[in-house]
Amino acid sequence: MPCTVLVTGANGFLGQHVVKLLQERAEFVDYIVLLDKDMFVQKLDYKPRVTAECITGSITDPDVVRKAVQKVNCVIHLAGVIGVTTFPDAKAMKDVNVKGTALLLEACVESNVGIFISCSTQDTVLTMADQIDIDETLCVEPHDLGFGDYAKTKLEAEHIVLGKHGTQLKNGQRLQTIVLRPGLMYGELDSIFVTSVIRATRTNGGVLYHFGSPQAFGQYVYVGNVGWGFVCALRKLFHGNFHGGETYFVGDTTPLMRLFEFNELFIKLNGGRLASRPIPYLLMLMVVLLLEWIVWLISPVKEINLPVTSTAVRYANKKWSYSYDKAKRQLQYSPLYDWDESYHRSSKFYKSIK
Repeated sequence: MPCTVLVTGANGFLGQHVVKLLQERAEFVDYIVLLDKDMFVQKLDYKPRVTAECITGSITDPDVVRKAVQKVNCVIHLAGVIGVTTFPDAKAMKDVNVKGTALLLEACVESNVGIFISCSTQDTVLTMADQIDIDETLCVEPHDLGFGDYAKTKLEAEHIVLGKHGTQLKNGQRLQTIVLRPGLMYGELDSIFVTSVIRATRTNGGVLYHFGSPQAFGQYVYVGNVGWGFVCALRKLFHGNFHGGETYFVGDTTPLMRLFEFNELFIKLNGGRLASRPIPYLLMLMVVLLLEWIVWLISPVKEINLPVTSTAVRYANKKWSYSYDKAKRQLQYSPLYDWDESYHRSSKFYKSIK
């Protein structure tokens, strides 16, 4: 049986890399359907190997979703709404991350799509306390999650995806679902993480102001390796005697380091540098909390998203790392690119940021 794949969110940061790797390294894939709210435009350098059909629309639209699953037997679900600003769009996150995922799963059951691989996030277990070398056995209550509504909607989506695992399809087979949790991604086409820091540094005259404990560190992952994780998961589910129903962290050999030290690796490519002295952490936190209180008071009249949130300040001050040994063992995942190659590829992109 040929492997035909639907990729949702195909035009996005991670989506572009997943599509590239499906074209270049997934020899068992014969046909790809690309679904995104924006028309898919190839933004990475590769030569397409198999036919790819583009569908434009939202995963919240039942007609679009039903059309998207008609020609496939596997789904890689990447579409989602990220909201970590002062006033995130909670409704959009609920509609897309939760209701859209549920709608897509129902369409898969109706159309005998047997494999469903969903993209979640590290934030579904991330609190503001230190968390070192955690694994998939960790469970966090929704009210303890650091990134609020975004993390809650992604956690709810995880439960929906795993709850559908084993559902009997009309053809008598059973739906296999798994969830991948990438860390904080960097690399080509990044528009949120390092790219925003580069632009903010440029606005500040080439200086990046920093704060947080010298002992703090975080775990980051190159987007190309995350994309490869989805290909490994697809290969395992399609070929292997493996039935899913679980979550997996996806990481790589990017060194653990402070958030600002990591960003410094890339801002210096554009002539930027860290400020000579850090801002005291507690002072930074108190100022941001005060500003959040002020903008909350005036929010009935006008919502103002601050350039930094108290959650982001706390995140920069914590110790955070996870193990991806489970993905290595069960999905036969191994990073496709080592740290040197990941940094080299990313540097070429970040140098071009305007």
